[in-house]
Amino acid sequence: MKTSSTLKKHFINLGMASILVASMSMTTLSGNAVAAVSLEATIEHGIPVPAKTNMKSLELTPFLVTSMVTVPAALQDVAALYRTELSKLGWQEDAGKSVLTDAAAAMSFTTPDGPAQLTLVATGSDTQVNLSLRKTETARHAGLLPVDGQTKVTFGNFLDSEATVTINNQVFKIAAHAGESALDGPSLDMKPGSYAYKLEAPGEEPVLAELVVGSNEIWGLMVAPGGMLPMKMY
Repeated sequence: MKTSSTLKKHFINLGMASILVASMSMTTLSGNAVAAVSLEATIEHGIPVPAKTNMKSLELTPFLVTSMVTVPAALQDVAALYRTELSKLGWQEDAGKSVLTDAAAAMSFTTPDGPAQLTLVATGSDTQVNLSLRKTETARHAGLLPVDGQTKVTFGNFLDSEATVTINNQVFKIAAHAGESALDGPSLDMKPGSYAYKLEAPGEEPVLAELVVGSNEIWGLMVAPGGMLPMKMY
């Protein structure tokens, strides 16, 4: 039996939405695995996706594309398919860093848009694939590329009133609707780590939460009714 579900979050149409829009579509196929697979691929949002899959999901932000699929084929065959298709797109594999066995694979690529990572794991007769592309130049053009080794956090506010966010011993006043139509919300660079933050806004219960960030990432923190919407964007 074939089942499918689609989840889309659209926070706003312009401005911060060009940063904080995530789309994930997923299709799953239950039952017996496909006996024979034609290893072909189509291009979706700039990256190859095998034509035959048992599961497929796609997550998008303007700075990050992540494809996760399960292919009913041997790992070596799936790896060969991706290498062929990525080469057609002008992606250059860093062969010196590639690790490829019958059980797992990890490959790094340089692309016209930014760095990409491909990982594959054999699971019985299937191969699980995770392909992610970071759009470095798009983030740089938007003024949100983090300082090397650090994380950029940018703020926005969907409320009709000013909100206050305290994080990393700093207090940020975020104007009502900041970030909705332009990239005019405050931002900061932080070292990788775990950070407690507090959100306060008129008519809203104070929120105490934690944000964990890694090196060379971009995160959006959007104030919304009922709390904060954190999203990893790069």
